[in-house]
Amino acid sequence: MLQQKLNSGEIIENPRAFLYRTADNFVRRRKEERAKAKRRQVPLEYAGDIASVDADYLTAVDETDYDLLAEELIKTLSDDEKALYDLRFVRKTAVNDIAVMLEISPAAVSMRLMRLREKIKRKVYEKGGG
Repeated sequence: MLQQKLNSGEIIENPRAFLYRTADNFVRRRKEERAKAKRRQVPLEYAGDIASVDADYLTAVDETDYDLLAEELIKTLSDDEKALYDLRFVRKTAVNDIAVMLEISPAAVSMRLMRLREKIKRKVYEKGGG
């Protein structure tokens, strides 16, 4: 890091302090990363509870015809929602391009997409596919 800065022409008034600060920042970041990773780990005594899944749930998920469910759900959407669904999820159109087509901001498109996804998720759970 110090060598890169010196090569780029930057002047380091106190190289020793710079190196100590860089090393300190590195160690601090490393400790934070390890602490985050440790918080994400599940204690071994709880692993069995997480791993066990209701057999009825697995059967229901296995027996669900997701293509048919998707067709049914898409039919329940409004024309605007169907068009948005088609543009984004079928044709894979970029959000910015959709915004230009609909003459609205990309943020508005993102919000509509978020609401559409939430609506579809609710309908999937209502139909028992989730």
